[in-house]
Amino acid sequence: MGIKSLIFLLGIGITSFAFGQTEGYKNPNPKVSFVFLNDQTNGVIEDIVIEMNIHWNDLSKSQVKGEANVKSLSTGNKMRDKHLKSEDYFNVLEHPKMLFTCSSIEKSDDNYLAKGTLTIKDIANPIEFKVELKDDVLIWLATIDTADFGINVKKGKGKNKVDIRVEVPITN
Repeated sequence: MGIKSLIFLLGIGITSFAFGQTEGYKNPNPKVSFVFLNDQTNGVIEDIVIEMNIHWNDLSKSQVKGEANVKSLSTGNKMRDKHLKSEDYFNVLEHPKMLFTCSSIEKSDDNYLAKGTLTIKDIANPIEFKVELKDDVLIWLATIDTADFGINVKKGKGKNKVDIRVEVPITN
């Protein structure tokens, strides 16, 4: 790929997007989506800002931070979205942001593993993203249990799992 470092601010929705690397780029179109596994509910969070500085030759120098505006959460069902944003679940009035801070990125076979902390409703837990480059798209994949963050959509252990996918096109 020939990229020694990537520096970009990722914005979706009302935020801005700037992308810089050691070579040029062409109109990136990042995507963030999730699937609530218990009932296969799909959704997106559109208002996201990610600051990323990845040093491919020395991953220990890499830095990644992300912030998501929970008000932009959408499942395509206005009634469900309103309930998810209420005090019963995300409580966006008191906790409008989700935060991610990466503590390390390591090479793992043909992919990468990014470890960090995810904070939702002021509850911080460790998270690991599998990061892969596929067709010039940097894909971040993780599974969380929302109950670990005080969000119990379903009762019972393991019934609140959510797959998260972040796609960031990388073009030269």
